[in-house]
Amino acid sequence: MRGIGGEQSNLINMKDLFEYYDEQPIALQKITSEMEQNVDGFNYAELKVFQASCESIGYTFDYDLSAEPFNLRKFDPNDLTTKDIKQKLFNQIKHTL
Repeated sequence: MRGIGGEQSNLINMKDLFEYYDEQPIALQKITSEMEQNVDGFNYAELKVFQASCESIGYTFDYDLSAEPFNLRKFDPNDLTTKDIKQKLFNQIKHTL
């Protein structure tokens, strides 16, 4: 599947490993099970700590304005982030106006 601007978008085809706990490596399961113990939800500072923990073992995730984590995946520094994709879409729309 092609992403914005014709690039191959790996994010679109990836499984969200938050939804596939059994497919997570054990080190990642330890981090996500610790996250799941927080029943009151997260704030941005807590999510940054969890994200740093995931990235230290080669995984990352996104989170939205309500501090809801999603899209847990293997970290690839060449992947476009959601922010990058939105910026490319915005730039394409802006040039058509």
